[in-house]
Amino acid sequence: MKQVLLLIGAWALLVMASCGNLQQRSSSQEAGIPTPDAGNVTITGQVISSSTGKPIGNTILRLAEVVRFGGEAAFILDETHGSATRTDESGRFAFVNVPAREYVLFLSAGENANFAVTEAPDRAKVWDARSGGVLDIGIVRVQWTQ
Repeated sequence: MKQVLLLIGAWALLVMASCGNLQQRSSSQEAGIPTPDAGNVTITGQVISSSTGKPIGNTILRLAEVVRFGGEAAFILDETHGSATRTDESGRFAFVNVPAREYVLFLSAGENANFAVTEAPDRAKVWDARSGGVLDIGIVRVQWTQ
């Protein structure tokens, strides 16, 4: 009898977990974020100033592609043909339907002044967007003064 109850409990947990994923997907669809084409990804998030706690609005963001060579990695920021978007007043952004790969996020502070989002001093934060779909990277805190 205990085994039957455990199986029913495990099944109920799986059903609830599946419903949670469905709710997340419908939330992004309700927010107007389109589903990307096969092999592509939509990356969303919000940029916040770590010093003031306020959103960083109306700022250009760019994606730099990460390229790996054995154990080493480099990123390529293509300002002419690369993916770019602008944050809204609340710091929210969406890169829609970009190729699914690894990226480094850059903030633009004007002409030829781009700053990588870092996870440690002198180390850029890499986001793995190779799985496709919609990737919400959440709140991105950066040292920023405008």
